[in-house]
Amino acid sequence: MAFVRLSTLACFLATVQPLASAWSDAELPEKRAPKPTPLYKNPKAKIEDRVNDLLPRMTLEEKVAQLIQGDINGWTPNPNDPLDTTMSYNATGLVEMMKYKGGSIWAGYQMPYDKLAYTIEVGQRYLMENTTLGIPALIQSEGLHGFPNNGTIWPSPIGLAASFDPDLMKKAAATISDEAEGFGINQLFAPVLDLGRELRWGRVEEGLGEDPFLTGTMALAYVEGVQAGSRRNTSSTAIARMAATCKHFAAFGSPQGGLNCAPVAGGERELRSIYLPPFKKACLDSLAIMTAYSSYDGVPAAGNNHLLVDILRKEWGYKYWVVSVASLKHFFQEYYILNLGILKWDFGGFSSIDMLQTQHQVCDSRECSARLGVQQYQGEMGGGTYTYLTLVDQVKKGLISQSYIDETVKYILRTKFSLGLFENPYPYKDYKSKIRTPATLQLLKQMDEDQIILLKNAGNTLPLSKSISSVAVIGPSAGQVLKQSSDYVFHGANLNGISPLDGFKKLLAGTNVKVNYAEGAKLWSNDESGFPEAVSAAENSDAAVVVVGTWTRDQTELWAGLNATTGEHVDVADLGLVGASLKLVQEIKATGKPTIVVFISGRPVSEPWIADHADAIVQQFYPGEMGGLALAEVIFGDVNPSGKMPVSAPRDVGTAPAFYNWLKASRPTWPGAGKVLDNGTLIFDHYYVLDSPVPLWSFGDGLSYTTFKYSNLRLSKTKLKASDTLTVTVSVSNTGSRDGKEVVQAYVTDQVSTVVTPNQSLEGFKKVNIPKGKTVDVSISIPIQQLQVWTSSNKFVVEPGVFDIKIGSSSAAVLQSNFTVVPVLVTSGAAAVRFPPFHPSSSSHRDHPGPTHTHMTVSLLSLPDELILIIFDVGDLGFEDAVAFTLTCNRLYIACNCKAFWFVIAETMRRTGIVIATPLFETLQSLSVSDLRRACERAQGTAINLKAGAPVLRRCRELVLPDETHVRHFVLLHGGRHIIIVTSSHQVQLWDLEPDDQEAGGGSVIEAAESQPPRLLASHESRINPRTIDYSIVDSPDEEVVVAGIIESDIFEGLWIHVFSFRFGKTRAGNSTPSIVTQDYGLTNPTNHSLHAPSIRFQEYGIVAYGYVPNYDGAGNDVLDMAFLDYRHSAVKRLQTDIVMPTDADAYEIVMHGTDIVIFLATSAGIHLYTYFNCFGQQTEDSDHSYCRLAPDWREVLPWEAAADLAENGACAQDLNAYQRAAVWKVDMGIIGVRSSFRSGSIPKH
Repeated sequence: MAFVRLSTLACFLATVQPLASAWSDAELPEKRAPKPTPLYKNPKAKIEDRVNDLLPRMTLEEKVAQLIQGDINGWTPNPNDPLDTTMSYNATGLVEMMKYKGGSIWAGYQMPYDKLAYTIEVGQRYLMENTTLGIPALIQSEGLHGFPNNGTIWPSPIGLAASFDPDLMKKAAATISDEAEGFGINQLFAPVLDLGRELRWGRVEEGLGEDPFLTGTMALAYVEGVQAGSRRNTSSTAIARMAATCKHFAAFGSPQGGLNCAPVAGGERELRSIYLPPFKKACLDSLAIMTAYSSYDGVPAAGNNHLLVDILRKEWGYKYWVVSVASLKHFFQEYYILNLGILKWDFGGFSSIDMLQTQHQVCDSRECSARLGVQQYQGEMGGGTYTYLTLVDQVKKGLISQSYIDETVKYILRTKFSLGLFENPYPYKDYKSKIRTPATLQLLKQMDEDQIILLKNAGNTLPLSKSISSVAVIGPSAGQVLKQSSDYVFHGANLNGISPLDGFKKLLAGTNVKVNYAEGAKLWSNDESGFPEAVSAAENSDAAVVVVGTWTRDQTELWAGLNATTGEHVDVADLGLVGASLKLVQEIKATGKPTIVVFISGRPVSEPWIADHADAIVQQFYPGEMGGLALAEVIFGDVNPSGKMPVSAPRDVGTAPAFYNWLKASRPTWPGAGKVLDNGTLIFDHYYVLDSPVPLWSFGDGLSYTTFKYSNLRLSKTKLKASDTLTVTVSVSNTGSRDGKEVVQAYVTDQVSTVVTPNQSLEGFKKVNIPKGKTVDVSISIPIQQLQVWTSSNKFVVEPGVFDIKIGSSSAAVLQSNFTVVPVLVTSGAAAVRFPPFHPSSSSHRDHPGPTHTHMTVSLLSLPDELILIIFDVGDLGFEDAVAFTLTCNRLYIACNCKAFWFVIAETMRRTGIVIATPLFETLQSLSVSDLRRACERAQGTAINLKAGAPVLRRCRELVLPDETHVRHFVLLHGGRHIIIVTSSHQVQLWDLEPDDQEAGGGSVIEAAESQPPRLLASHESRINPRTIDYSIVDSPDEEVVVAGIIESDIFEGLWIHVFSFRFGKTRAGNSTPSIVTQDYGLTNPTNHSLHAPSIRFQEYGIVAYGYVPNYDGAGNDVLDMAFLDYRHSAVKRLQTDIVMPTDADAYEIVMHGTDIVIFLATSAGIHLYTYFNCFGQQTEDSDHSYCRLAPDWREVLPWEAAADLAENGACAQDLNAYQRAAVWKVDMGIIGVRSSFRSGSIPKH
């Protein structure tokens, strides 16, 4: 290969053209005359505008190249040689790499700093200055616990989590970003959110523990620390300086058999409740996500449309780059393998996209794998066969729509614009200035100290006194760093670290304490020949520190196949110590000297004998560079340990899993426990016969050299709504003789739930420093939404009921209280609920109980403090009958007129409980028609409290409706007035119901009095004919009332939306005559199916038209379809809902609430409820897609019996039993249950 060689990077920066001079004329892009700057290059333009401007300028080949990860090894020589300092590039390789794999570039090599910066500069300069569009690349590296090119190495992620300190985690992550950013690295492959619930899996060390809440909290801190700020000299719209990459999405950490990449078994509830919450908490603002190798419930993650599209994209609205995962073939560092004299072997390379064909076998070709991968809107990481190279031909052959590629490209472009790369993707001139700074190393020392966990301290063995004469430091892990740095570190990282032995020597220098060292055994050997030396060291010392544990390798050695017991593709069948380590500990303990065992490991060590016999036990998950010194400081008391277990330690591999948040009934208890005594005696019992499911140490465990007393537990509330946040406060006193840090932990248990829930779950924690003798109040906030459960209806619901809360220093908390979640109706804004009319010709009409109604309309008007339900019906009573009533706490207020419509001016009343709105037949079934007539006549314009029997005065207005079947009416508050809209087949009328009132709403109670009749404000005769289908209204403040109807006529082909705009002047609506403007909009059904029973609704951003499509899928299923009209901007857009209607659905209705949609479906079982978030609204710069996302936390059905139960047992009394017996729905911040008088088969779908 021909290389261009430059002596220094400065020479390259000063003369960009020599880079180009190495290419032939054929290789260079054609020079073109200057053109106006396109929008996507305008740094002041909105990100979405830039994305949308750039995408159509790209060729198909350029788009596909954005989706495939390239590698700097395509143009830089010997990237695996950390001693090669020559800066050069292969011009041909550079052009070739960027042509096909130029969207993202792997640069995670160990090489001299100047060479790395030079190499990245070459690549970005070429892309920015010598390609048609000048699209920079994502430059990628690892960052799991440090920048892996001789950067600062932090503790392994499981060690970072053991600190239980998200603030410290955020600062640590910021330093990793600092060190990488200067070189032009702009994407780090971290954090890992795989839960450590399967401890045989070798990658437990890479995660943040077993708990979803801790993992999500610490991962969020990492993401925020890495991304915070912006690169130098970038656009004002840039939102991050580095892209964090959350991985592996999702459920990757619990493979069957503990084997890397093996399938993960589970269902939707486990996925939603355990594996996804950390990602949702931490990663929605992360600029990248990486998928997983494994399958979940039989579906490979890389091809899982439900996971990657339905949940991640649509439900969560994730809008950034998603990339597949690949093997680490590109980490294979041949130079060091050969020079170490290790037998070279090639692990090979594959990606999760390749695995769709080669491993999971859900595809039969690379082409199929590529299609399935890109249809999930993800890119392809390198290391495999680069299946995406087939996409260009597949699009041209019509095998896949280019829309999948376009959409995926938009995600990576959005990430790049969010990083400001189009303005400055280059390394900084001072790229080495942030590497291994004193401030970073000081922060690292604090983290290495804070992650150490004291598990046992019998007889206050620790801390050791510096007045002793000697200490023995023994064990295979005592004298080295190399094997204890976790994987994903560079070869030679140990040279920057401090071993435990060196830590003790450094700490004790200048004292009279002698350090007696003996290795005793090798980590990977059964050889006991070193035991005598170790025993002698212990016998000649005042105390013995035995350092044992697991081990891993740096990336060079790990992928060369050297032995290890943790790390990627290093899985185990036993969780105990390997080789002679356990016997070494037993020999040292037999000397009679105080024996302190230190586990340095990447996962918990299951050794019950050590747990029972060691005098003290310290857990140090793979530490950072300062770990050896930090350990010595803890042992001798210079540092008070404050770490907590982020993962539980089972007694044996056979008693795993041991995670603390087990589902109720999964850990049966039995008096006593089986065991095998030291002398071999077998003690038989049950659960297990010779062991116990109780772990050696549980999640959250960790001791201190001081003591803490918890007292005065108090809750901010004892009864809360689903929208509330509970603040729990506890007084914590340091009653010992040392200052100390305490992790205050809050655990919650749901006493009764509709599905099985965890016996307890961590819902909050806080690490605090408490001086000796001092007491501090610690408050932890718990949003009640965190307590939602995934129900059998496949919805997240915050179920009402009693919850226990426990506070303490571990999951075995010391203080306990409880609180109750109660359902409460909150009615903010206006809403309307209308059920479709009966049709006498319907075959089901004859089955309807009670009076035979030919038409009924139910309107629900929601006011800030009151719910008004208005029923209007035309029945076989021979006259129009309308009833309006308000429900507040077991009182039913009714105003009616037996031959006209009466509107009730509602008295404002504060509700204190649930409101169950029940229609006319259910509530008044004990009243005969004559009783109702007499009640109306007696009232003479006054509403009657029928239940209490006492009159409540309301002013009623009479308005005679047109004598037509297709009359609709709507009531709203507008401009301080009560306005009613009356629509018939030929006209629309606006009426003011209070022309003589000066104050809107009157007083709290309005005396009945003579007053002026309603005044007609405006009337519009239209082209709407008797085939008008539906109307709706919108209330614009003071100046406009808009009425719209869906029409179908001979004049208009198909369905149209006809909009009337009644525009008032600046005066109050009731005192001015509005002008009328009309417009028509064609309503195209995107599904090209027949849209039946279309209807229309307004909300603040526009109009929603909807209907159902019969037999949508050819299998008899009817689907609800919607479209959104932004009538002010003349735009019609389909809403992505597609609800399959139950076969026994009687009726459906829609309620708008802000930008959300609530859909009711009445069936024989009850009312089904669906809620969609963010369905419409003004587009923001980063929200090109306004998905209607199905809310994950709504009950599906409210049974008829549940509503009756609540009503009969007294909602206002807040009867807890009634709450627990009844299924309730959450609507916005509260609960509303709406019962229908209709039964199965009584109403055709309309």
